[in-house]
Amino acid sequence: MKHRRLLLSALPILAVAGTWPACGGGPRRPHAYVGAAFCARCHGGEAGGFIHEDWQGTAHARAWLNLAGAMADSIAREMGVAGDPRQAGACLECHSTSHGAPAALRGTLTLAEGVSCEACHSAGAGYAKKLVMPEPREAHRAGLREDPEGACVTCHRAGVAHVKPFDHEDHWRRVAHRLPRRDKP
Repeated sequence: MKHRRLLLSALPILAVAGTWPACGGGPRRPHAYVGAAFCARCHGGEAGGFIHEDWQGTAHARAWLNLAGAMADSIAREMGVAGDPRQAGACLECHSTSHGAPAALRGTLTLAEGVSCEACHSAGAGYAKKLVMPEPREAHRAGLREDPEGACVTCHRAGVAHVKPFDHEDHWRRVAHRLPRRDKP
């Protein structure tokens, strides 16, 4: 009874602060990014289906690195971008994971990580916990996004000078990954 009274007395404060207990609805604070190395703890190696290692071999992992060089400079000029493409917002919005997020939410995530897990699945601090992630309903409630086509077309869209025609089915086969093996209790 004492705990219930304490929680009820805290509700007005929680409402003003913009946060709510995990079981309720209402406004939530944006989640922080955890970075691909954190994701690799469960999604790397044989037990994790080699998801992290597969990602490391993709153009997504090299997306920010690809902003260096003559070809990137040429594309940037064609898009009307002045200066270094590795610093230009118009380039970083698709060639990095957390561009535009406040520094406090970026954690250890760096631009050099390119387009990593959280670009598609959203910032992971809320769902990337061992007690949350294995429970799909809880993981989604905590911010996990699993909308491959919706995530892809954020960047792979018509009207961007260097984006080739995008066939979601074809490209999904290139980046699709299986869930890590779950050991039975």
